[in-house]
Amino acid sequence: MSRDSYFARQYFPYRRFNLKHLSFFFILSIFFVTVACERELKEHPMPIEIKRQLTQANKASDPATEITGVVTLSDEYASTAPKDGVLFLVARPEGVTSGPPLAAKRHSLIKFPFNFTLGARDVMRPGVKFEGKMTITARLDHDGVANSSAGDVFGTIVASPGEINQEISLNQIISAKPVGETTVTGTVALDPAFEGKIPGSGILFIFARPQGQRRGPPLAVKRIRDIKFPYTFEIGQEDTMMEGALFEGNVTLTARLDGDGVAGASSGDLEASVDTTAGAKDLQMTLSLPIAQ
Repeated sequence: MSRDSYFARQYFPYRRFNLKHLSFFFILSIFFVTVACERELKEHPMPIEIKRQLTQANKASDPATEITGVVTLSDEYASTAPKDGVLFLVARPEGVTSGPPLAAKRHSLIKFPFNFTLGARDVMRPGVKFEGKMTITARLDHDGVANSSAGDVFGTIVASPGEINQEISLNQIISAKPVGETTVTGTVALDPAFEGKIPGSGILFIFARPQGQRRGPPLAVKRIRDIKFPYTFEIGQEDTMMEGALFEGNVTLTARLDGDGVAGASSGDLEASVDTTAGAKDLQMTLSLPIAQ
């Protein structure tokens, strides 16, 4: 027997044996990695908002619960409208002009005319039905932010679920009014009793509501970081929250120093409020009223 044949018979079987075992350990490793990944996913559940979006997206399309049509851009604004603007589609019950929308959609890379569908799959809160007459607003936003601002082009229609071939013409523009007519200016100071006791990460919210309205989304809001007192402010038309909302008339202005950065009030936040009129100047507010738990 040749020397090569001897070594082939002696070592080849062991080589095959080792390859089989390596394959087995490789498969076993994949199994344990998969189990670990699944466990990690269970320990870190999907955020509620993402889960809601996925659930809505997986719902079957039903023409009876949708409004479909086309968004067009008026010739008047075709040359000035932002080329890379974002299109927001928002639905609210007819007659409701503020507060969270019933349904909403956001589209980028828009070419006009733009075919749209808005329906039950786009509602913002679970359990809310997409039904009845509603106002549909389309807004071409120049900065991609959900809040409207000067220069955005918009249009509205009134429609009901099941209606098709609706046309929304972007034929109106949001323009900021002169500062002297609609802006409220003033100063927010901190009561000396609270100096040195506020969190360094505190955020100052200044918001306005029509007088007599205590709840619901504000008419206008400002959010200021790295606050130093006294703070000089101005708030007005450019800070409004909704398309077409006007900062005018009698308003209640509230300043809140928030310790956690969340817009909602919480225990320990400091507030000050004053009734005034759009266009008022040199208001004085002093943060001295702690919010009870």
